[in-house]
Amino acid sequence: MAKILLSDDSSFMRKVLSDLLNKNGYTEIIEAENGKQAIEKFDAEKPDLVLLDIIMPELDGIGVLKDIVPKGGKAIVISAVGQDDIVEQAKAAGSQGYIVKPFEEAQVLEEIKKVLGSSTPTESSPAPTPEIAPTVTPTPEVAPVQPAPTPEVQVPQPEVNQEQPQQG
Repeated sequence: MAKILLSDDSSFMRKVLSDLLNKNGYTEIIEAENGKQAIEKFDAEKPDLVLLDIIMPELDGIGVLKDIVPKGGKAIVISAVGQDDIVEQAKAAGSQGYIVKPFEEAQVLEEIKKVLGSSTPTESSPAPTPEIAPTVTPTPEVAPVQPAPTPEVQVPQPEVNQEQPQQG
């Protein structure tokens, strides 16, 4: 299973990304709320990928990239800052992708697959469990049920009172 570090000072954005990743099979998620914490968690946890904001307190995303990339870190920047010079700085510092917020779910997943390889989240798991075919017990033949005959019901006819007109 790929381990992913989310580093963004916005708890809302970390929740959005965490939900997106969980929904798509990435369940080993670590979170950092600033650049300094991102480096500490990167060093301690050794994630397979870092999803990184640019503008964060204590240390910005470019500073984080300059620290983790030489250590073998792989990172994709996800930021509201889409200016060309910032994108170029991020790529020069070793970012392997750059996504501008707001983003499409498919775009994030596509970038993750590019960086981690074509493997799905579960392919890096230990040996897969062999698929077991379900046991099917045949059902005995059952004769179709015939409806019971409906008895004829005699409905009594009301008596018609044929009164003779009275003469008077």
